Amino acid sequence: MAFYLKDELKELNEESKKDAYEWRKNYSEYERLADNGLLDDLDENLPEVNDGSLAAALFKLPKRVVDDNLTGRFRALDADDAWITELANIYWENKILPNANAQAPYQRKIKDVVRKSAIYGGQPVISLLMDKGDTTSADFIVPYCQDVRLEPGKASDMDSDIIFWDIYYTKKQVRDLIEQAEAEIKEKSTENKWNVKALKKILEANQEEERDQREDHEDRQDRSVTKGGIKFCIAFQRGVKAPFYMYHMSSDTVVREWENPDPTGDIPVKYMYCYQDFNNPYGIGIVRLAGGTQNVLDIMRQYDVLSTQLGIRPPKMIMGNEDEVDEDSMIYAQDQNWYVGNAKVDIVEMANQVYNQLPTRIGMYKTSLNQIIPTGDTSISAESGDPSYSKTPAGVKFQAASLSIDDEDFKDNLHEFFESLAKNLINLTFANMQGSDLLKLTDDEREILEKAGLEFPVNEMGEPTNELEIIWDEARATFDFELDAEDSKAKDEEKRLEGLLRIVELRATDPTVEQSLAMSGKRLNLGELFTTIISLTTDNAKIIEDVDPQEMAGMQQGQMMQEMMQGQAPQEAAQAPQVSPEEAQANMEAVMAEYGVDQETAAEALMMEEEGVPPEQIAQALNRKKAETNA
Repeated sequence: MAFYLKDELKELNEESKKDAYEWRKNYSEYERLADNGLLDDLDENLPEVNDGSLAAALFKLPKRVVDDNLTGRFRALDADDAWITELANIYWENKILPNANAQAPYQRKIKDVVRKSAIYGGQPVISLLMDKGDTTSADFIVPYCQDVRLEPGKASDMDSDIIFWDIYYTKKQVRDLIEQAEAEIKEKSTENKWNVKALKKILEANQEEERDQREDHEDRQDRSVTKGGIKFCIAFQRGVKAPFYMYHMSSDTVVREWENPDPTGDIPVKYMYCYQDFNNPYGIGIVRLAGGTQNVLDIMRQYDVLSTQLGIRPPKMIMGNEDEVDEDSMIYAQDQNWYVGNAKVDIVEMANQVYNQLPTRIGMYKTSLNQIIPTGDTSISAESGDPSYSKTPAGVKFQAASLSIDDEDFKDNLHEFFESLAKNLINLTFANMQGSDLLKLTDDEREILEKAGLEFPVNEMGEPTNELEIIWDEARATFDFELDAEDSKAKDEEKRLEGLLRIVELRATDPTVEQSLAMSGKRLNLGELFTTIISLTTDNAKIIEDVDPQEMAGMQQGQMMQEMMQGQAPQEAAQAPQVSPEEAQANMEAVMAEYGVDQETAAEALMMEEEGVPPEQIAQALNRKKAETNA
């Protein structure tokens, strides 16, 4: 596979920069809307207030879309040993995710990526193998989106064979680069090719640059904060062992060369897209679609606040000699006296048709905005929101389903992005870690690895240890990653629970259900019904406990005896003949001898016989009692 050469980088980067600016020239406006900022040319007579619906929706979006735990499974593609697959999954949970905290914990970074993708249309992340003092771990950072540029003329990040990343270093960071370079040269490392002489010359020149204002965040442009430094650009190329370059922009000097560390040849830059039309390679965001409507809604909100202020403190028309008017006295206050002399003062009311329709107009624009952004019409009363939306339970359910469609589509984008990111991180780790690492395992994790064919050393007692020494050269592989289908499972469980609850409701409202089932040779297993409902409602395994078989038999026997004692035997049974006390005593002793029960149990059995209970049922109950006593 052919790659771009060093001599082609500057021209290609400039072309990429021009191309990116054309697609991203409205980013400052998107950022203002996302931050609920005021228009720069806001009429000075209008109050400084916005509606803020779009900004609020952007912050709520990741709260709905990002799963609490993005779980999945890695699979080794080119290793026959099953334990390598299991080791990758364990190492991901124990080492990579807990240490993926550059900038912020990984979950918070993922939420930030989702929000920013909705603002800009697409947000990049960059995967790196980072030295964190006592450990080396794959991690990812969330750069400012305008610092990353795709190959000019391409439709997306996956379509680009080269991606540029502008990075600004402080003097200290450049000195750290020089120390790192000299250490690697001393160790004769072949992974990087450094131009130490050029780095020192750049440091001495002290050529710090500020960001191009067109490419800086809108909120930083007018603030006296650090906006630049010594500017370098990193060029990532797609392909196995593709050359990566880091060069200094001003002097057009390459200061570092190295090979693509991902054995699959993937570029360590991933984009989370909101929407794609494959015209704009940087994606289409919600802010672009809804920004115009939000601007109108903001103006309407400002007019509404202004109208409210005028209604509370309306302007006054003074006629006559104004010299006699004490304007300071003309304020709205309890028991306030207005001193106007011979002048006439009238309150100027602003009520007109446009003013009276202002709430309706705000509701109309709010509805338009809700139809664009993924929040839906959340109004409650029959008069609020879109009048075409039904306020019945079925209508509300339909609106919820529409919102769910938007969220599910965004989740699909998130899952595709995260699968690609996780695959990149695990491959960077297993391909580039050197030497060995000590990994402490739980008993369950050790058992998983043992079943997968990994042998563990044993201690003095002959028991396997839970400490695993990973020798990286023996664990090399390339991996794929697939997220668990938790969302589909949750939906299925929700539907099952809804159906089971309907059965309970049907049984409660129609007492003939069980009789109808009996007529068809069926019966309702209530225990199984409620067990399933509880299991779908909670993960607490202590709510339902299994009953010991012997205890169960005793419960069944007791229930049968109780039913028989309560006269649930056939009503048409013939009445037993009267016996003398001597015969009754003899019969009781015979029952006690035959079944080995006490006098009280034998008396209850004879009483049931007198009440017409079939002899075989009595015998079964006595045998169970005998077995329980002997046990």
